[in-house]
Amino acid sequence: MDKTITKGEVFNIMGKGTFWNTLFNISSKVVGIAIAAIVLTRLSVYEYGLIELILSSVAVLNIFVLPGLSSTVVSDMSVEIAEGNGLAAKSLLRSYFNLQVVLALLAFSLIILMGSFLGKLSHTSSIYFFILSFNFITSPFRSLFITAFSVSHEFFKRNAFSFFEEVSKLAIILVFLFSKKIEVGTVILSSVLAPVIPIIIFSPFLIRTLKSFNFGLNKSFPIKYYIFNHGIWGVFTNYANNFGQAVRLWLVKFFIGTEAVAVASLAQTLMAHTLSIFNFQSVLGPVLSRYTNDIKRLSILAVKSVKYQMVIFVLLAVFVAIAFPLLLVLLFPKYEPVIPIFTIMLISVIPHSFAVVLSPLYNTFKAQKELFSSVMLKNGFIVLYSAIFLPVFGIYGVAFEYVLTILTFTIERYRR
Repeated sequence: MDKTITKGEVFNIMGKGTFWNTLFNISSKVVGIAIAAIVLTRLSVYEYGLIELILSSVAVLNIFVLPGLSSTVVSDMSVEIAEGNGLAAKSLLRSYFNLQVVLALLAFSLIILMGSFLGKLSHTSSIYFFILSFNFITSPFRSLFITAFSVSHEFFKRNAFSFFEEVSKLAIILVFLFSKKIEVGTVILSSVLAPVIPIIIFSPFLIRTLKSFNFGLNKSFPIKYYIFNHGIWGVFTNYANNFGQAVRLWLVKFFIGTEAVAVASLAQTLMAHTLSIFNFQSVLGPVLSRYTNDIKRLSILAVKSVKYQMVIFVLLAVFVAIAFPLLLVLLFPKYEPVIPIFTIMLISVIPHSFAVVLSPLYNTFKAQKELFSSVMLKNGFIVLYSAIFLPVFGIYGVAFEYVLTILTFTIERYRR
């Protein structure tokens, strides 16, 4: 693998990466809608609620898959490759994979031991938790594929892997549908089996990618490397972000009421889906990290990324602002109050265009602790602005708080 990339090649990589990411992202959402349509029409409200309850019960153990660490690993590996140490990057990936395997086996064992208790707690069969526990077995392998393809800039393969996972789930659901066995257990089983198919299909490509890292110096990274170094702050940042989203909804409940939470939650979810259509961070991270020793070029890439993102996000916001109200009124008229809230929130795409490039930069320079501090500061802004705007403007205060939090958060991070 050649660690030197020309300016033209960089923008070619970023352009293709963004294209494949967007294409497969939209395609995955379409497949996801098809899966939801089948499940919701075949299961009762009680059965669907039971599935969500089971998933949420196990979700507390997701800490064992170290959410938020993958971007740090991708960045660190990219830096090693930029320095000509492909074998060192491979060693980092091995350390990350081994750590995930150990923690996944621990989570798997805990669910097996706690299955009966969780079953009684949710008033359902413990067999469902036994089935779901196998998700932790496949999780390290899934991360291995995604991380390796990201570092090697094989964005088509990385996004195709995730897309095939959704397609596999749909295929399994259809098999159960035609055999008239759509029930709680089979729906859970489909989510467990879905990653297995792309893991098998993409294994030859992974082997080829890993061989491309066979150059330069090697370094030893123990299994505990990411636990006691900067990587753990990436995990804390992930939880801090999730905590902030939850706090926002609880503040809405406190100042306005429970019904307003539904409106705020839907608006927040719609913004997340809108921004995820063009997931620039997953492309920027592996690319920017190649230029830690060339600050001038890194700065040029960062600035141009902001410009391109600004144009794309603004055009997307205009399109969504026009199309979304029509669809919502047609399909879900009872949620019409979300329209003005969501429309105001779309203003945040402007500061978001600047903010997107910052997280990859923090990871590039191993400043995850500073990123965590920034996210905690953002959570403080959520509380402050909610306390100011919700009592005065009611449900519209949710939108004002959202926009101002992103704006202040972005300005503060640039100031630092």
